[in-house]
Amino acid sequence: MNRSGFHLGVLLVSALALAIYARRLDVSPPRHPDEVDLSRQAVALAQTGRDADGQRLPLYFRLHDNVWTPPVPVYMTAVVLKVRASASAIRIPSILLAALDVALIALVAARLFQRPAPAIAAAVLLALTPSHFINGRVATASIYPIAFELVWLLGLFVYVERRQRWLLAGSTLSLGIGFYSHPVAVLMMPVYLGLTLAMLRRVDRSAATALVALAGFAVPLAVMLPWFMRHHDLFRVTLGDWGLHTLANPRDGLRTRVFNWTIAARRISLFWDFFSPSYLFLTGGAGLVSSTQRTGLFLGVLAVPLCAGLYELVVRRWNDARWRLVCLGFILAPLGAAMFEEPRAAGRALAMLPFGILIAAAGFDYLLTAPKRALQYAAIAAIVLIPFQFYRFYQDYFGGYPVRAAAAIARSE
Repeated sequence: MNRSGFHLGVLLVSALALAIYARRLDVSPPRHPDEVDLSRQAVALAQTGRDADGQRLPLYFRLHDNVWTPPVPVYMTAVVLKVRASASAIRIPSILLAALDVALIALVAARLFQRPAPAIAAAVLLALTPSHFINGRVATASIYPIAFELVWLLGLFVYVERRQRWLLAGSTLSLGIGFYSHPVAVLMMPVYLGLTLAMLRRVDRSAATALVALAGFAVPLAVMLPWFMRHHDLFRVTLGDWGLHTLANPRDGLRTRVFNWTIAARRISLFWDFFSPSYLFLTGGAGLVSSTQRTGLFLGVLAVPLCAGLYELVVRRWNDARWRLVCLGFILAPLGAAMFEEPRAAGRALAMLPFGILIAAAGFDYLLTAPKRALQYAAIAAIVLIPFQFYRFYQDYFGGYPVRAAAAIARSE
């Protein structure tokens, strides 16, 4: 397949994902209170240029009481509402981002594999991932960090090939902007910056290169300084709610949160629970907003290529700094979610998806080219079962899931 054929294939898969994700938005899932709060701010911003509290073009938005949300989802929703104002329009930005994720992961995989087939396969796998589908249809912030994560990976991997520093700056700039996409991103984007700097030590030890990476990340964060000074008390509490207790209250945060072994042990337990096979492949998240609780974060059949891919990365690809970053990214992805101390909060751990899909694509590549026929048959069986398993999930999503989700929302109110 030539380059134009590959790009056409990526567009086709993304368009199909867009069509599948946009179906029956008014049926499933039921409207969640978080969507209502976000849409209230987005509508006010689209109509007046101010939030619902009268603040002009604020950096952060108050959802209710002292609960604040990052700006990227609100501003993107406001832009869509300028074009199309309807009840279901607030979910359109999430759908567009989900389709963009599908295209971006294909471009990232193409850099890793240097072949079109595994790259297209990665796009299909992400499109058919239940947690990506579910969160790509709701007007919450959960889906937003993935696009910034993928732009970061794409820019970084292209930089490794071409060694043009503007690509590196654009890569970490994406992390800096992504900092404003989700509460978990406040914790995870600096982690990804750390992975970037660690990778640069392997491919380019220049201090100037590291400074370029740091500068790209720091530029978007400079906007936060005047906001923090004007809203110190409110934002300080918000930082505490988002898990940054040390920054919110340095003196008490270090004593009660960082060096509190009871809390540390609980967070470590929550962190490892995100790697539970039941969470990854069987039941998914604990809540019915980001999970149907009838399928895992990934399709169950993906357990085979994902395990094979981890083996492939550690045994055969570990010397490649890019694949090492993918493996470490997957391992560290639930770190931010664990800091919120919410067990199996799928909406906070979606950073696992791009890394997991890339590893699964490597697993399929390994199994299909393995000398043992049994491994090839296992890969073929998994490929055959993927659409059937997704169809089963899809049927439940528009069947029993809306009833279960509506009941759960009613109990929480």
